[in-house]
This record gives sequence, C-alpha cells and structure tokens, in this order.
Amino acid sequence: LGLLLAAGGFDPTVIVGTKLREFGGSNFRAGKSQYLVIEADEWNRSFYHHHPRVAVVTNVDREHLDTYKSFAGVKKGFLKFLKNVVGEGVIVVNHGDPGTRRVIAKNANWLRNNANNIIWYNRGRFHAHPLLIPGAHNQANAEAAWQTAKYLGIKKSAADRVFRSYHGSWRRLERIRPTHYSLLSTLYSDYAHHPTEIKATLAALREQYPKKRIVAVFQPHLADRLNSLFKEFTRAFGDADKLIVLPVYKVAGRHTE
Repeated sequence: LGLLLAAGGFDPTVIVGTKLREFGGSNFRAGKSQYLVIEADEWNRSFYHHHPRVAVVTNVDREHLDTYKSFAGVKKGFLKFLKNVVGEGVIVVNHGDPGTRRVIAKNANWLRNNANNIIWYNRGRFHAHPLLIPGAHNQANAEAAWQTAKYLGIKKSAADRVFRSYHGSWRRLERIRPTHYSLLSTLYSDYAHHPTEIKATLAALREQYPKKRIVAVFQPHLADRLNSLFKEFTRAFGDADKLIVLPVYKVAGRHTE
C-alpha cells in the first residue's frame, strides 16, 4: 500500500514491520506529504494509540493471547481499534477471513451508523493481480491494497506497475542464496510463526513448486504461543513433505512459559 501511494503521487511516509528493497533495505520511507502508512501491531494493545482515517484489517485470529487471554479478547481489541477510525473514516475488511467477519457481525448495532464507511474485499472471486510472488494470501493482501488505493483515487494502471515490480520483503517468503553453490535446493526464509501464517506460506510454496519435495525447518516462537495453539500447529504443515523442529525461540521481555 505504501508503494501504491508513492506510485500514485501521494509521497507518503511509510513505517512497516519488515525491510523493503524499494526503501533501500529499510522499513521506513520518509515522505513530505500529510499521508502516513503504518503497519499497526495489536500486540500489547499498541494499535489503540492509532486514530487512522483508513483502517485495513487483513485478519483477526487467535494471536497475541499473552495480551488478550482469549480469542474473544482479541476480537474486542480489534473492535476498540476500529472505533478509533476518525471523522469520515473508512474501514477496509477481509470478507474471506472468518474472524474479521465475526468482529463486524457481532457489532452490528454500532456499525449501522457506519455502514457506508465499510469496504469489503475478498468477497468471492476477484481478478488476480499481476504479482511476482506466489500465494493466495499475497493475492488477498494485494486486493486489500488495491481497494484502498482505488478509494484514494489511484489508477489501476499505476497499481499494476507496482504489483509487477514488487519482489516481496525481507523474511516474507524471501528467496535466499546459499553460501555453498553446489547445493541444489532452493531456500526460502519466512517469519511465519502462527499456524495460519505457516499454512499460507507452505500453500504458496506448494503452488509455486507442485512437484517438488518441500522440507520445512521450523523454530517455534514463544513457548506460550506453542502451548496455546498446539493443535493448530500440528495441522499447519500439511503441505510440507518433511518437518524439522528446532528448540523454542525465547523472546526477551515476553512471557514464554
């Protein structure tokens, strides 16, 4: 979305949670306009501090349970964030995600007064975007970016130029070069640490390499997440032919037991 706004002449400031080659290997782009694109984070309720004009919700899942304690708590957290949308603001939400639909459906009374301010995307089939990176989740994310850009007045031709040139970001299905060039395998690095993310990533690789053998090397991120979502983790690796599991990564300052 930051790249689409830049291509559309909005000159935005952009802050995201990963590095982009288009930003010189940084996660930050300094713009000179009033526009700010920020990847909001729900952990520790930090996104409560944002009061956006446009809020894009890609999914609501059983994540950051160390903060919200339960899925019901997560959904309440997202509703509180969405109520921060200011003025004549717009909410862009993923109809293809069950958690997002539940947040909207269970708050129908509040939303009756804001129904004109909701843009659903991924509602049924949509035309595939000309992406270089595989995966249904990347197509859905591109559709979210496009629907938001269209609302802001950006032309489809400008958006397609961005989609055709975008090679992905650091540690998001990032293809890496092995130091040992006799290695015949193709290697990818990905930060997916939630079962939903893992399933999406492996499905994208299976789409890209339908006849290849896929070996997943997984390091669980936080013992608390692994314990809370253990059943979901056991079902997340179906597209891998082999799974290698490393010891749990412990994050300083986070609850890990």
